[in-house]
Amino acid sequence: MGKDQNDFKKIKAKLWDLCVNQHNQKKIKAIETIIDTPSDKFIGLIDPSQAINENIPEIDEQEEKKIVVVFKNYNQDECELSKLDEPLAKALTSKLKYLTSITLKQLPSSGLIRGDVDESGPYKVLYNNIGQDVRVKEIKFSNESRIFGFLVDEYFSLIAIWVNHVNLH
Repeated sequence: MGKDQNDFKKIKAKLWDLCVNQHNQKKIKAIETIIDTPSDKFIGLIDPSQAINENIPEIDEQEEKKIVVVFKNYNQDECELSKLDEPLAKALTSKLKYLTSITLKQLPSSGLIRGDVDESGPYKVLYNNIGQDVRVKEIKFSNESRIFGFLVDEYFSLIAIWVNHVNLH
């Protein structure tokens, strides 16, 4: 008989003694169910000391996650990717590569985000089909070209790319 089965039998005996001494019929029935359960049904259960997953990052470590670009809110109608020439395509991919190489913690000091974009004028279309609490951000990737999106945790949700952006700031 293994150590686990011995421990299991000791626990059963203690529970039985506890319930019998208190003369509680409901508890006795519950303990009888446990006692009648074969001990091999309990083998393989994870000991609480082993159940802690050390791979789950602490809160401070979560701030070290790199930014990920997602396209869930991508607005095909407003995006001007088809207007990119080779130099603009290189500038765009370079900016996106840099964006995904930094962490959320590094983002404010990176100078990438120019600021919030107001929901007015030509920017109003950027707010179509996104939540009311979302603030669209602007990233400049060339003199007149911009990336628009918003952040949720470390995820940058890309909405559109404008090649010929009129600087309204």
